[in-house]
Amino acid sequence: MAEKRFNLIAFASGSDEGEIEAIPKDKAEKLLEIIKKGMDSAKSQGRQPTQQASSSVADELAKIAKLKAEGVISDEEFQALKRDLLKKG
Repeated sequence: MAEKRFNLIAFASGSDEGEIEAIPKDKAEKLLEIIKKGMDSAKSQGRQPTQQASSSVADELAKIAKLKAEGVISDEEFQALKRDLLKKG
């Protein structure tokens, strides 16, 4: 029995685009499965809503403020950590 093949798969992402020709159906289905798993994984590990990121930065700022108040870190260390957190957030 002859193997079923897709004649052409075209793809585009931003300025990248291309084509894949004559891929066997079973391999195309496996490729699709891998891509879907990767996309699902990226979504679950992806960007968090801005509000959550802000509260996380706020939590971290509170932690380093507490360390400064307890004398564990100096004012200079606090300022440097605060600057780094605000750049990330």
